[in-house]
Amino acid sequence: MALETLSNQVLALRKKIYWLIGIQGFLKIFLLFLILCAATFALDYFLNLPLTVRIVFFIAFIVFHGYSIVKYCIIPLRVPISQEDIVLAIEKANPFLEDRLISAIQFQRLIQDPSYKDSRAMSLKVIEEAERLMDSISWSKILDISSAVKKSILPLAILCLFSLCYSFFPGMDYLTEIWLSRTFFLQDTPWPRKTYIFLLKENFLVPAKEKIPLVVTASFPTASLWYLVESPGIRIWREEKLQQGNKVFSTQLPALEHPMYFYLQSGSTFSSMYKILPSEEEKNEKMLREIAIPFPDYTITKAKGESLFLKIITKGSIPRTSYISYTFGEKFYRLPLVNQGNGFFKYDFSSLTENFTFSLQGGDDQDELPLYHLRILQPPTTESVAVWYHYPEYTKLPSTPWDTPQTQGNIIALSGTNAIVRIKSNIPLKEAKIVFPGKQESIMKDIFLSQNSPDPSLPASPLFWYAKILIQQDARYRCDLLAENGLKDTNPAGFYIRALRDQTPYIQLISPKRKDIDMIPTGSLLLKSKASDDFGISKLAIQYKINRQEWEEIPLLQTHNDVEYGMKEIQSQYLLEMGKIKAKKTLPSGEITQEERALGKGDSISLKIYAKDNSTSGQGGSKESQSIEIDIFEKAELGNLLNEKLKEVKRQLRRISDQQKEKKDTLGRFLFLEDKIETGDIAKILQLRFAQNSISRDITAQSEDTAHIIWTIENNQIWDLFGRDRLETIQKTLQSIASQEKSGQYEGASAQIEKILMDAYQKIRNEPKEGKNLIAEAVSLQDQIIVDLNKIIALLSEWEDFTEVVRDLEQILELQKKMNPQLKKLLDKQ
Repeated sequence: MALETLSNQVLALRKKIYWLIGIQGFLKIFLLFLILCAATFALDYFLNLPLTVRIVFFIAFIVFHGYSIVKYCIIPLRVPISQEDIVLAIEKANPFLEDRLISAIQFQRLIQDPSYKDSRAMSLKVIEEAERLMDSISWSKILDISSAVKKSILPLAILCLFSLCYSFFPGMDYLTEIWLSRTFFLQDTPWPRKTYIFLLKENFLVPAKEKIPLVVTASFPTASLWYLVESPGIRIWREEKLQQGNKVFSTQLPALEHPMYFYLQSGSTFSSMYKILPSEEEKNEKMLREIAIPFPDYTITKAKGESLFLKIITKGSIPRTSYISYTFGEKFYRLPLVNQGNGFFKYDFSSLTENFTFSLQGGDDQDELPLYHLRILQPPTTESVAVWYHYPEYTKLPSTPWDTPQTQGNIIALSGTNAIVRIKSNIPLKEAKIVFPGKQESIMKDIFLSQNSPDPSLPASPLFWYAKILIQQDARYRCDLLAENGLKDTNPAGFYIRALRDQTPYIQLISPKRKDIDMIPTGSLLLKSKASDDFGISKLAIQYKINRQEWEEIPLLQTHNDVEYGMKEIQSQYLLEMGKIKAKKTLPSGEITQEERALGKGDSISLKIYAKDNSTSGQGGSKESQSIEIDIFEKAELGNLLNEKLKEVKRQLRRISDQQKEKKDTLGRFLFLEDKIETGDIAKILQLRFAQNSISRDITAQSEDTAHIIWTIENNQIWDLFGRDRLETIQKTLQSIASQEKSGQYEGASAQIEKILMDAYQKIRNEPKEGKNLIAEAVSLQDQIIVDLNKIIALLSEWEDFTEVVRDLEQILELQKKMNPQLKKLLDKQ
C-alpha cells in the first residue's frame, strides 16, 4: 500500500515537473517577447522604419518566437521522465534513504515476475523497510522552484517598468497603438512629432494653493488639457480630458504652489502655450479667480506702431535652431529665432504697421501650423484734456466758466475743489478711467469716465468722456483708454494734481511788543492784533491763563475789529482791564477752587490771541500768536521796579558816553596828522565807523527800554510816582541820537556820524583835506552826542528813590481809612 502511495506521489511529481518546465519556457519566451517589442518600438520610433524593414522585422519576429516556443517549450516537454528518475531525485533530496527506495521499487517489480528465483523474504524485507521510511521523506525538497522564480524576476521587472511608463507618460497608450498598427498590421500610421513648438502667450496670475476653474470656448467635439507643473523633482506632462458643455469645455486646475505650463489639444489641433503663476499676494488687480480662453487662439491684435515680442517654448526634443516664417508685403521671410536656452526662443517685431501672418518651425515640426494672424489696429490716445474748477463755497471763488476751461491737463487747485475733467479720444472708446499710480494707488480709487455732459452748454460728441475728481492731496493721474476695437492706450497720457493747502491764519500781536509785561491789579492793557488768511477769518479771541489754572477765552466782538468777520485781513483792538479779570482761589494744599478773587501781587498771566479761518474742508484751521507773560505787582513794588530799571538805563548811558568820548578822541587825532595818511590809519576810520554803529545800537536799546518804562507807567496810571515831562524829554533826546529804522540800520545823530565816517574813509586817501573836513564834522556831532547824554544822565541822577515815599503814602492812606469811620461817628453825634 505504501509503494502504491509512492507511485501516486511520483505521478504527481511528474506533473509538477512538466508544469515547471512549461512555466520556465514561457518566461523565457515572454522575456524575449518583451525585449523584441521594446527593441522594435525604439527602432521604429527613433528611425521611422520603412515598410520593407518592418515586414522583415515582422517575419523575423514570428520565426524567432516560433523557434523559441519549440526550443523552450515543445522539446523539453516531450522528453520522457521515468519513475526511476523521479525516485532517484527523491533519494537525492533525502540522503538517509541510501538507495532503499529505488531497491524497493525494483524488488516490487521482480517479485511480481514468476520467474524470479531470488529470496522473496529478503525482497519483502527491503520493501517493508522502504514502507517504514516513507513517512520520513521530505517531499518539499524534491522540486527546486528557485530557478523558475529567479527567471521570472527579469520579465516581471520589465513588465513593471512598462507599467510605470504608462502611468507617468499618458501618451504611451497612443504610441503603443501606433506601434502595433505599424509593426503587426504593417500600416503606414505616422509617428507623432518629437518636437512641438508653441507660442507662449500671456501669464495668468492666480492665488496660490487654490483650485481655479478653466473655461475654454471651442467648437471641437473633444478637447484635452496638457499641463506641466514646475515642481522640484521629475516633471512630467499630464493629460486631462475636459468636460464638454455647450461649445464650452471646463475643468478645475489643481491647487498650485509652483508655476504651471498648459496647452489644449483636440486631435491634431493645438493651442498656444500658457503659463500660470501662483501668488501669495491677496490684493492684486491682475489676480484671476477664473481663467477663460478661446480655442483655437491664433489671432493676435496689436496697436499700430507698437512692437511685438514673441516668446516661444518647445515641448519634446529641443531643436538647435528654430525658425519663424512670415510674409510681409510681397516678400517671404524665414529667419532663425533667438535661442535663450532650456527650450525657449524669442523673436521681436518693432513698429508694426500692417497685418501679416507667421508660423513657427523647428526639429520635425515643419508643417507651418498653426498659422498665426497678426491684426494691426489703430490704438486709442488722448487728444486733449479740459478741466473746470468748482471751488469750495467758503472761498467765494467763482467756478471756471464752461466756455474757457483749463486745457493743460495738470490740476492745480485748492484742496476740497471739485475738478471736472473732460478727455477727448481719437477713436470711439468702450471704456475710459482715471488711474492714480504710485503711492496713491492704494488710497485713491480708479474713476470711470462717462459720456454724460455735466452741463447742457457743452458740445456733445462720442469722443468726449467726463469725470469728477475731488482734490484732496498731491497725486499723479493717467487716462487709461480701452477702444471699441479692444486695444488699450499703451502710452496713456499722464498729468499731476497739485492740491493747494488752505493756509492756517497768520496772527500777529502788534501791541504790546515785549513779551514780559509788568502790571498792577488796577492797570489796563491795550491789545492790538492783526490777523490774515488766504480766504477769510471767522473768529478772533483772547486766550489767557492765570498761574496754573485752565485757559479761558474772551471772544473779540465785531466792535473790536476794523472790518466784519469773513474778510481776509482784520485788525483788532481790545482794552484788557486787570480789574475785570478774576482768578480762582487756591487752598493752602495747592488745590484750585471755583471761588473767584481779584488779581493780586504774585499772579502771573499768560496771554495770546487766537484766530480761526472760515474753512469748511477740514484744512486751514486756527493759529495762535506768541504768548506774552504779565506779572502782577503792587503799585509801590512796581514803582520801585521801574525806578531800578531807570537806574540801569543811567548806568548804561554813562558807559555809552565814555565809549563815545573815547572814539571821539581817537577820531580827533586824524585832524592833527600833517603827513600822508597811511593805509593802516585809513582802516582805523572804517573801524571807528563800525564802532559808531555799535553805539547807535546801544543807544537804541536804552531808548526802547525807556519807552517800555513809559508804556508801563501809562498802562498802570502811576504817573503820580514819576515825572511825565522829564521821562518824555529823556525819551525824545535818546531818539534824536539814535533810533532803529529797520534791522541793522539806524537814524539820528549817531547814524549821521556813521555816514560821514564812511564818506571820509572813501575820500581821505585821494582828497585828504576834504576827508579831514568830514572827520571834523563827525567829531563835532560826537561832542553834541556826549553833551546830550550827559544831560540825560543829569536828569536821571536827580531822580528820587520813590520806595520810601510810596510807603509813607500807603501808611497815610491806611490811617485815613481808619479815621474815616471815627469821623463819621462824630458827625452822626452832632
